[in-house]
Amino acid sequence: MLVEYQRFLDRARGIKRAEMTVALPLSEGLKRELDTRLAFLAGQDIRLEIRVAPSILGGFVLRLGDRVIDASLKKRLELLGRRLKGIPV
Repeated sequence: MLVEYQRFLDRARGIKRAEMTVALPLSEGLKRELDTRLAFLAGQDIRLEIRVAPSILGGFVLRLGDRVIDASLKKRLELLGRRLKGIPV
């Protein structure tokens, strides 16, 4: 219930939510820098939630609104495997 209230409050304040998945924990300084850069790129305040998922191996997966940027090592290896097998990407 608290999570939904926070989402409602963010919407009312014009804050966009973003979720970033990384393979290893990030330092507080890097988190702040990412938050600042994403806010600049999005043109509005961002509430960035960082999740750690070692399964992506490296890189990141960013979800901002309805957009997803998958720059994970796992995804790159999957694409390379498809290319080597001759499967269109």
